[in-house]
Parts: sequence; structure tokens; C-alpha cells
Amino acid sequence: MAVHDVPKSPPIRIEYLQVSIWQTTWEVEVTLNDTNIGNSDLRVPVTMDGLVGVLEDWLGDCDCSDDTKQLYEYLQSDHDRLVLAIYTLCDERSRCPDLFESVVKQLFTLARSQDERLREFVLLFAPSLLYIYLSSISFGDKKGVGSVEVALLALYNMEVLDEQGQPRITPFRLPTLARQSVFHEPASLAPASFTVDSLQRLEAGDAETVRWGPPTQMTTVTAATRHHLATAIMVAFNARLATLPKIALMHLCKAAS
Repeated sequence: MAVHDVPKSPPIRIEYLQVSIWQTTWEVEVTLNDTNIGNSDLRVPVTMDGLVGVLEDWLGDCDCSDDTKQLYEYLQSDHDRLVLAIYTLCDERSRCPDLFESVVKQLFTLARSQDERLREFVLLFAPSLLYIYLSSISFGDKKGVGSVEVALLALYNMEVLDEQGQPRITPFRLPTLARQSVFHEPASLAPASFTVDSLQRLEAGDAETVRWGPPTQMTTVTAATRHHLATAIMVAFNARLATLPKIALMHLCKAAS
């Protein structure tokens, strides 16, 4: 093939987004191009026009079956446009309040499923739903987001249990700064600077294991437990951060900003 015959690649733009979750900041590299609607090019404003039909068709299919396998197939049949439509609906819920309620009720059904794939689909929208819920609560509109609260509560109760139905305990490893890593060089320890404390740091293990949990199941959400609800859901979301589509990262940044 001649040089002048080489097809041009679609325009690509690299963006670096700083995401702060639980006092930790990541710089997420997001590549946007014009050929991938699933990881959609968010440079172009998206509205509900043309996406209402996608949601109505999906809701109609879900009403026809409660089989887990069939529900998952419905999600995969038009997955990219469905995800985009739900995110857009969350942003424009005031335009389609009835449709928003119907979608949240369906997400509640999926969140209660024993199929982890269905719960992971709901988890995609956790930051957006938490933003809607917490912002409405702050304005005193708890009644208006009752369905969102129930969906988040169902997702929480499923995520805090392991495969055996026992409360999930998540271990974390905290590295020690006394040993070098790809991110830093430890302070130089000359012979004259050896102390009991410095020797103890060197003799300690490479990392300290910290356990998060076990969380308890909830039947209602109160002001005292609302933080635990949001924390557990975002811990589950953060655990899947590397596998999420780009559009989920974009809406995470939007909800956190």
C-alpha cells in the first residue's frame, strides 16, 4: 500500500483526570475518539432526544422476563447505548421524571440479583445515583429520591455479603515508607543514624494489612448510617475501577467535582 493510501485514524484526544476517592488521588488517562460510543466521546453534548426509545425498549424487555440469564442478554444486546441513555437520564431526570422512576426501579431489581454481572451493571451508576441522592437530601427533598434510596440500599446489602452470605471483610495493604518503591526513595540511613526506631522500621514487613468491615446489613437509611451506605458502595465501585468503561470514569469525575 502506498504511503498516500494509508487511511487516516480518527482524531484522538488524551485527557488526564484527577479522581479523588477516600483521600486518595489517581490521575486517570482517558482516550476519547469518534468511533467508540461505548466509551463515548463526551465532547458532544448528549440529550435524551433519541435515547428515550432505548430505555423504553429495555424496560419493556425486562417486564417480559425475570430470568437472570435473559436479563443479562437484554443488557448486552445494546449495552453501549443503554449505558449512555441511563447516564443521560440521570443528568436530565427533571425532563423525564416518570421514566427516571421506572429505570431506578429496574436498577433496584437488578441490584437484588444473585448474579454479580447484573449488580456490576447497577454499580456503574453508583456515583451518579449517590450524587442525586445526597444532593437531594441536602436540599430536604428526601421524599423525591425514595426510589433511589431503595435501589442504593439493595445494592449495599448485596455488596456487603460474600458468596456464602457472610459479612464481607476486605483487606488492604498499607506499604511502609521505610522501604523504597517505584514512587519514592527512603531516607538515607547512615551508620550514625541507626536508632532503635529506624531498625524496627526496617525489620518490619513490607506492608501492613488493614481490614475493612465487617459491615452490617441495613433495612433503613438514617442520617447516622448514610455515610456507611455511601462508603460501602464506593468501596465496591473502587474495587472495579480498572475494569470500568471510560464513560463511567467521566461521570465519576462529574459526580465528585
